Amino acid sequence: MTRPSQNIDKKLLEAAKELLPETGFTRLSIRMVAKKAGVNLGMFNYHFKTKEAFIEQLLIDTYAEFFNTFTLNIKEGATPLEQLKKALFTTAVFARDNNQLISTLIEDVMLGNEKIIEFASKNMTKHVTVLVKLIKQCQSEGFIIKAPLFNIIPVIIAPIVAPNVVLALAERQLNRNIKLKLLAKLAASQILSDKAIKQRMDIVFKGLVP
Repeated sequence: MTRPSQNIDKKLLEAAKELLPETGFTRLSIRMVAKKAGVNLGMFNYHFKTKEAFIEQLLIDTYAEFFNTFTLNIKEGATPLEQLKKALFTTAVFARDNNQLISTLIEDVMLGNEKIIEFASKNMTKHVTVLVKLIKQCQSEGFIIKAPLFNIIPVIIAPIVAPNVVLALAERQLNRNIKLKLLAKLAASQILSDKAIKQRMDIVFKGLVP
Protein backbone atom coordinates (compact mmCIF):
# COMPACT_ATOMS: atom_id res chain seq x y z
CA MET A 1 0.00 0.00 0.00
CA THR A 2 1.47 3.36 -1.02
CA ARG A 3 1.88 6.06 1.61
CA PRO A 4 -0.33 9.17 1.19
CA SER A 5 1.31 12.33 -0.12
CA GLN A 6 3.50 14.20 2.34
CA ASN A 7 1.84 17.45 1.25
CA ILE A 8 -1.37 16.57 3.07
CA ASP A 9 0.15 17.11 6.51
CA LYS A 10 1.50 20.48 5.37
CA LYS A 11 -1.94 21.49 4.06
CA LEU A 12 -3.47 20.63 7.43
CA LEU A 13 -0.85 22.60 9.34
CA GLU A 14 -1.29 25.64 7.10
CA ALA A 15 -5.08 25.43 7.47
CA ALA A 16 -4.71 25.43 11.26
CA LYS A 17 -2.56 28.58 11.14
CA GLU A 18 -5.37 30.36 9.27
CA LEU A 19 -8.04 29.18 11.71
CA LEU A 20 -6.20 29.81 14.99
CA PRO A 21 -6.71 33.60 15.14
CA GLU A 22 -10.46 32.99 15.42
CA THR A 23 -10.57 29.72 17.37
CA GLY A 24 -7.49 29.60 19.56
CA PHE A 25 -6.04 26.19 20.34
CA THR A 26 -8.86 25.30 22.73
CA ARG A 27 -11.73 25.71 20.24
CA LEU A 28 -9.84 24.43 17.20
CA SER A 29 -11.38 21.15 16.03
CA ILE A 30 -10.06 18.39 13.81
CA ARG A 31 -13.11 18.66 11.53
CA MET A 32 -12.59 22.39 11.08
CA VAL A 33 -8.96 21.88 10.07
CA ALA A 34 -9.75 19.04 7.65
CA LYS A 35 -12.55 21.05 6.03
CA LYS A 36 -10.38 24.17 5.71
CA ALA A 37 -7.58 22.12 4.10
CA GLY A 38 -9.98 20.27 1.80
CA VAL A 39 -8.71 17.00 3.21
CA ASN A 40 -10.58 13.86 4.18
CA LEU A 41 -10.88 13.45 7.95
CA GLY A 42 -9.30 10.02 7.65
CA MET A 43 -6.12 11.64 6.32
CA PHE A 44 -5.91 13.80 9.43
CA ASN A 45 -6.12 10.68 11.58
CA TYR A 46 -3.54 8.95 9.41
CA HIS A 47 -0.98 11.72 9.81
CA PHE A 48 -1.60 12.98 13.35
CA LYS A 49 -3.93 10.59 15.23
CA THR A 50 -5.02 13.22 17.80
CA LYS A 51 -5.61 16.95 18.08
CA GLU A 52 -2.94 17.18 20.78
CA ALA A 53 -0.31 15.58 18.53
CA PHE A 54 -1.33 17.90 15.69
CA ILE A 55 -0.97 21.06 17.79
CA GLU A 56 2.38 19.89 19.10
CA GLN A 57 3.63 19.36 15.55
CA LEU A 58 2.37 22.79 14.51
CA LEU A 59 4.26 24.46 17.37
CA ILE A 60 7.38 22.32 16.88
CA ASP A 61 7.60 23.17 13.17
CA THR A 62 7.00 26.89 13.73
CA TYR A 63 9.53 27.15 16.54
CA ALA A 64 12.15 25.04 14.75
CA GLU A 65 11.98 27.32 11.72
CA PHE A 66 12.43 30.36 13.96
CA PHE A 67 15.26 28.88 16.02
CA ASN A 68 17.24 27.81 12.95
CA THR A 69 17.07 31.35 11.56
CA PHE A 70 17.79 32.77 15.03
CA THR A 71 20.94 30.64 15.37
CA LEU A 72 22.22 31.39 11.86
CA ASN A 73 21.73 35.15 12.23
CA ILE A 74 23.57 35.27 15.56
CA LYS A 75 26.65 33.74 13.94
CA GLU A 76 26.90 36.79 11.66
CA GLY A 77 27.69 39.05 14.64
CA ALA A 78 31.37 39.79 15.23
CA THR A 79 30.91 40.85 18.88
CA PRO A 80 28.51 39.79 21.66
CA LEU A 81 26.68 43.11 21.22
CA GLU A 82 26.18 42.55 17.48
CA GLN A 83 25.06 38.99 18.19
CA LEU A 84 22.57 40.21 20.80
CA LYS A 85 21.15 42.79 18.40
CA LYS A 86 20.78 40.20 15.63
CA ALA A 87 19.11 37.80 18.07
CA LEU A 88 16.62 40.46 19.17
CA PHE A 89 15.91 41.61 15.62
CA THR A 90 15.25 38.02 14.50
CA THR A 91 12.93 37.51 17.47
CA ALA A 92 11.03 40.72 16.71
CA VAL A 93 10.61 39.83 13.03
CA PHE A 94 9.38 36.35 13.94
CA ALA A 95 6.90 37.84 16.41
CA ARG A 96 5.67 40.21 13.72
CA ASP A 97 5.36 37.59 10.97
CA ASN A 98 3.66 35.08 13.27
CA ASN A 99 1.81 37.54 15.50
CA GLN A 100 -1.59 35.84 15.21
CA LEU A 101 -0.19 32.44 16.14
CA ILE A 102 1.78 33.89 19.06
CA SER A 103 -1.14 35.97 20.34
CA THR A 104 -3.31 32.84 20.22
CA LEU A 105 -0.65 30.96 22.18
CA ILE A 106 -0.52 33.73 24.79
CA GLU A 107 -4.31 33.80 25.15
CA ASP A 108 -4.46 30.04 25.69
CA VAL A 109 -1.70 30.29 28.30
CA MET A 110 -3.63 33.07 30.07
CA LEU A 111 -6.78 30.91 29.96
CA GLY A 112 -4.86 28.18 31.75
CA ASN A 113 -4.55 25.62 28.96
CA GLU A 114 -2.22 23.29 30.86
CA LYS A 115 -1.12 21.25 27.85
CA ILE A 116 -0.11 24.35 25.93
CA ILE A 117 1.68 25.79 28.98
CA GLU A 118 3.59 22.56 29.57
CA PHE A 119 4.57 22.17 25.92
CA ALA A 120 5.64 25.80 25.49
CA SER A 121 7.75 25.80 28.65
CA LYS A 122 9.55 22.60 27.61
CA ASN A 123 9.97 23.17 23.89
CA MET A 124 9.90 26.89 23.08
CA THR A 125 12.42 28.51 25.40
CA LYS A 126 15.81 27.71 23.84
CA HIS A 127 16.14 31.22 22.41
CA VAL A 128 15.59 32.73 25.87
CA THR A 129 18.62 30.83 27.19
CA VAL A 130 20.71 32.18 24.30
CA LEU A 131 19.52 35.75 24.90
CA VAL A 132 20.38 35.57 28.60
CA LYS A 133 23.86 34.24 27.77
CA LEU A 134 24.45 37.07 25.27
CA ILE A 135 23.27 39.71 27.74
CA LYS A 136 25.71 38.39 30.34
CA GLN A 137 28.55 38.42 27.78
CA CYS A 138 27.73 42.00 26.81
CA GLN A 139 27.79 43.01 30.46
CA SER A 140 31.07 41.26 31.22
CA GLU A 141 32.75 42.83 28.18
CA GLY A 142 31.44 46.32 28.93
CA PHE A 143 29.02 46.72 26.01
CA ILE A 144 26.00 47.33 28.26
CA ILE A 145 25.55 48.41 31.86
CA LYS A 146 25.87 45.90 34.67
CA ALA A 147 22.45 45.55 36.25
CA PRO A 148 20.34 42.60 37.45
CA LEU A 149 19.07 40.48 34.55
CA PHE A 150 15.48 40.95 35.68
CA ASN A 151 15.95 44.69 35.13
CA ILE A 152 17.75 44.36 31.80
CA ILE A 153 15.53 41.75 30.10
CA PRO A 154 12.21 43.68 30.28
CA VAL A 155 13.96 46.86 29.11
CA ILE A 156 15.28 45.03 26.04
CA ILE A 157 12.41 42.68 25.19
CA ALA A 158 9.34 44.84 25.82
CA PRO A 159 10.01 47.78 23.44
CA ILE A 160 11.49 45.63 20.67
CA VAL A 161 9.25 42.56 20.58
CA ALA A 162 6.07 43.36 22.52
CA PRO A 163 4.46 45.81 20.02
CA ASN A 164 4.16 43.00 17.47
CA VAL A 165 2.13 40.79 19.79
CA VAL A 166 0.15 43.59 21.44
CA LEU A 167 -1.10 44.83 18.08
CA ALA A 168 -2.11 41.31 17.05
CA LEU A 169 -4.10 40.93 20.28
CA ALA A 170 -5.69 44.34 19.72
CA GLU A 171 -6.69 43.52 16.15
CA ARG A 172 -8.42 40.36 17.31
CA GLN A 173 -10.35 42.22 19.98
CA LEU A 174 -11.32 45.03 17.59
CA ASN A 175 -12.70 42.86 14.80
CA ARG A 176 -16.24 44.21 15.35
CA ASN A 177 -15.20 47.84 15.36
CA ILE A 178 -14.09 48.77 11.85
CA LYS A 179 -12.75 52.23 12.75
CA LEU A 180 -10.63 50.98 15.62
CA LYS A 181 -9.42 48.04 13.55
CA LEU A 182 -8.31 50.42 10.80
CA LEU A 183 -6.53 52.52 13.42
CA ALA A 184 -4.72 49.42 14.67
CA LYS A 185 -3.67 48.59 11.11
CA LEU A 186 -2.37 52.12 10.62
CA ALA A 187 -0.34 51.82 13.82
CA ALA A 188 0.96 48.46 12.66
CA SER A 189 2.18 49.95 9.38
CA GLN A 190 4.27 52.46 11.35
CA ILE A 191 5.78 50.29 14.07
CA LEU A 192 6.14 46.79 12.59
CA SER A 193 8.49 47.45 9.67
CA ASP A 194 12.11 46.31 9.80
CA LYS A 195 13.11 49.98 9.94
CA ALA A 196 10.83 50.65 12.93
CA ILE A 197 12.14 47.61 14.80
CA LYS A 198 15.74 48.72 14.27
CA GLN A 199 14.86 52.25 15.40
CA ARG A 200 13.44 50.92 18.68
CA MET A 201 16.57 48.83 19.12
CA ASP A 202 18.75 51.93 18.69
CA ILE A 203 16.73 53.77 21.33
CA VAL A 204 16.93 50.87 23.77
CA PHE A 205 20.66 50.27 23.42
CA LYS A 206 21.51 53.96 23.75
CA GLY A 207 20.00 53.70 27.21
CA LEU A 208 22.12 50.66 28.04
CA VAL A 209 25.53 52.13 27.20
CA PRO A 210 27.74 52.11 30.32
